[in-house]
Amino acid sequence: MGKLIFSTSGLRGVVNESAPGGLTPELVTEICVGFGSFIGGGKVAVGRDLRLSSEMLYQACTAGLLSAGCEVINLGVCPTPTVLLNVKQLSLAGGIVITASHNPENWNGLKFVSKEGIFLTAEELKEFKQLLKKKNFKRVSHEEIKSILDEPTAIENHIKKILRSEYFRDIQVKKLVVGIDACNGAAQAAVTSLLQALGLTPVHFFGDAEKPGKFPRQPEPSADNLTGLANFVKEKRLDFGIGFDPDGDRVSFVDETGLALGEEATLLLALSFILPKKAGPVVVNLSTTQAVDEIAKRFSVPVYRTKVGEAAVVAKMKEVQGVIGGEGNGGVILPEINFTRDGITATAILIHLLSEQDKPLSQIAQTIPKYYIQKATLSLPAKEFLNKKSKLKKGFAPAQFNTEDGLLIIGKDFRVHIRPSNTEPIIRVIAESRLPDYTLSLITKVKEILTKD
Repeated sequence: MGKLIFSTSGLRGVVNESAPGGLTPELVTEICVGFGSFIGGGKVAVGRDLRLSSEMLYQACTAGLLSAGCEVINLGVCPTPTVLLNVKQLSLAGGIVITASHNPENWNGLKFVSKEGIFLTAEELKEFKQLLKKKNFKRVSHEEIKSILDEPTAIENHIKKILRSEYFRDIQVKKLVVGIDACNGAAQAAVTSLLQALGLTPVHFFGDAEKPGKFPRQPEPSADNLTGLANFVKEKRLDFGIGFDPDGDRVSFVDETGLALGEEATLLLALSFILPKKAGPVVVNLSTTQAVDEIAKRFSVPVYRTKVGEAAVVAKMKEVQGVIGGEGNGGVILPEINFTRDGITATAILIHLLSEQDKPLSQIAQTIPKYYIQKATLSLPAKEFLNKKSKLKKGFAPAQFNTEDGLLIIGKDFRVHIRPSNTEPIIRVIAESRLPDYTLSLITKVKEILTKD
């Protein structure tokens, strides 16, 4: 049985599974009545991904919002960042995204957006949860029930905002041919629109499944999960390939030789394009590669690190006026366009970087610092991980330790971050060093310590 997970990354659970682990239409309706009450009514944008359960949960979500007196602005199927951009641009009271992002197909969830066009902060989430617990909901009479309005230009609004950015002015875009693997998800239409608007030719790759809602591969856009796209790019002699997660906030790239660069490279390439134009603070999470620090040093700008989670990164960016931020999972945050991880914006950055430098992606990728990163997961209760922190510290002594978010181990020539996931009932382990075998040995060592009785 699954377990509902409710964090600043939203609410996620296994669809229609028996309580207490299931995300049912009844539960979604109640929570959305609560959200409508929490924001005090008004216009609320609702977007969704292409999971088979998303249409069902959309109906439940809108029922709850209407019951609370909200007017629903239906954005249809669109990437998560498209919802956040439209909430701010259309001056709405809030927004809800129906998605479970990178979780498996049988999961779904709700992401809650404030009127500022960002996800609820930790403090706002705490207040929202208290309201849900007390069930102190506002419901309107039948005469006060509002309507559902379609917003057919949601994706168009997003693309226009990107193309108007000062970062992309005066750059003549090359006529590239690009492979797209959107994991049969919400980014498909948006990235196609972006490429066509820039005069590029999109070539779609769907893997083994073409039915919407069915993932043709594992949903995270890691290098290991993009082997199909990599082969496609090489066979078709495309200029590069783009791989998204199902809700389009994360992306990674494949170069023209068919090499998948990995999720970490997405932010590093973005830094290489943005910082020469506007040098300023960079904000990332504790798990993100230390290659960020090396690139930032080239431009004499500071790097700030936060707990894992977009909400923490965004809060710090606002505090220090960060120029660019993101996470090592393929997420890039460019606040002048969108104060959220935005895979469509990250794609636009790469296209303009390739055009500006007039070099193939493989050559540009060689300019970013090289670290070998390994990621692993363990099906281990968070409580058990906490009980074994002292053993991990003993096993990695005399390294330095940071316990702000799980356990970050900083050695002379390596880093390992171990933490409970915010979105799944697992422990995540991320290790990096200059040598691939050494990095793999770090993962093995952590697993041995955590699984040994």
